[in-house]
Amino acid sequence: MYRIAWSGRAGKSCPSHGDGYGAQGIDARRVSIDWKKIMDEERPSAEQSVRRSIVLDRIARQEGIDVTDAELDAEFEKLASGTNRSAAAIRAQFEKDKRIQGFRNI
Repeated sequence: MYRIAWSGRAGKSCPSHGDGYGAQGIDARRVSIDWKKIMDEERPSAEQSVRRSIVLDRIARQEGIDVTDAELDAEFEKLASGTNRSAAAIRAQFEKDKRIQGFRNI
């Protein structure tokens, strides 16, 4: 599953880098960037991050560790600080994108 998600980006602009150009008014499609090289350089870090996430998920499941709504709300407050969005708006976006399930043991 993780390999598919990573390799599915090959040949496309790398979102973690390309989005920064748009914020600066630069069309990332017109910038001569070797996206494959960037992805190859970032691959080890991405793989390590995925492995860490899988291990932590397994430990949480084995130990019966669940994230409470209060803990989630506190994290959404942290994400909201320094932005022009409310914690409720950020939480709503996570729920809409079905990303909030990633914080829960299902």
